[in-house]
Amino acid sequence: MEQHQQQQHAVQTAVEVVAPFPCATVNIAAAAPPPARPAQVQRPPVPPPPVTAAPTKRVGRKGGGRRSAAAAGALEPEELVMLGPEVSRNSERLRTGWHPVQLSSEDKAAEVTLDDKQLTASSSAGYRMVRATHGACSSTWYYEVRVDRLAPSGAARVGWATRQAEVNGPVGADKYGFSYRSIEGSKVHAAWRDEYGKPYGEDDVVGCLLHMPEGGRPFEKGVADVVKYKSKLYMQDGEPAEPQRLEGSVVAFTLNGELQGTAYGNILEGTYCPAVSLYTNRTAQQQEPATVTVNFGEHGFAFEPPHLEGCAAAQPAFLMAGPRPGQAPLTVQQGQQGQHHGAAEEQQQQVSAGQPHQSETLEQQEAAVHMV
Repeated sequence: MEQHQQQQHAVQTAVEVVAPFPCATVNIAAAAPPPARPAQVQRPPVPPPPVTAAPTKRVGRKGGGRRSAAAAGALEPEELVMLGPEVSRNSERLRTGWHPVQLSSEDKAAEVTLDDKQLTASSSAGYRMVRATHGACSSTWYYEVRVDRLAPSGAARVGWATRQAEVNGPVGADKYGFSYRSIEGSKVHAAWRDEYGKPYGEDDVVGCLLHMPEGGRPFEKGVADVVKYKSKLYMQDGEPAEPQRLEGSVVAFTLNGELQGTAYGNILEGTYCPAVSLYTNRTAQQQEPATVTVNFGEHGFAFEPPHLEGCAAAQPAFLMAGPRPGQAPLTVQQGQQGQHHGAAEEQQQQVSAGQPHQSETLEQQEAAVHMV
């Protein structure tokens, strides 16, 4: 009998286990068996929501193209778009009809200020950029930049850039721009500086030429790429195609009418806009901003555009906007453009009497602030 009681106590002790909480035990021998669970129906997993939640309804559709969430979720993938940055209803990119080529009041860094005609740009900060309202992906184009003020610490980089280029930096700081630099006369692309031409400064006129053979894709978004979603306007986003190098394309610059040579060739296809960037050294206590004035050629140029072998005659950049309403299309032939009403002779006199360049001093200042 005593041996039987010891065996029963051992069995009871063996079935007591520690529960998940301290100081609590569960007597398995005394616990009732769990009820049988009913068989469950296997359901397919719920698919994740699509990353493109906006229906492809363009601006101007009655009702704004709004649909219920259930209806939007039922759309086919090709009916959905990726929403990019929000677009202001007053954006220059939503304008229709003819508008002149100017420096853009919105496609610029906040520190850049423009005059009423949007042809003169000023800045009192580190390098800041402003692009023109129009660009081109084909043909040959030319515009001029007059340097109004740089001293004592100012610098400029002028040239061409797509709208993908960062405006809070100089033209040529990334792969989307090409520039001619006032300091040392070097050229800059993708943050890489190379020897190129002569340095320039106040009262000098820099000519900027772009040649893009036919066949290049624009890679430019406009009003056709804007969608309305929840009462707001957005630019469509998505997987952009990779631009290819355009065989025969050329970027070149002149200084006071003298060709500095071909700066770049076979550049990536895309829509390139006239672009200028200005710099002043904040530590130099310069009170006056750096200032330049662009000339898109509507009233002629100070110097005749260069004629490059294999390139068509350059058109003035103001024609990027097309002819004015009621005006016949303008054509530019070789040797028919350039100096007007003595402007070139007057400009030459101004240059010959201009102030000496500040290349060495500016180079030291630029290196001190680790500029590109």
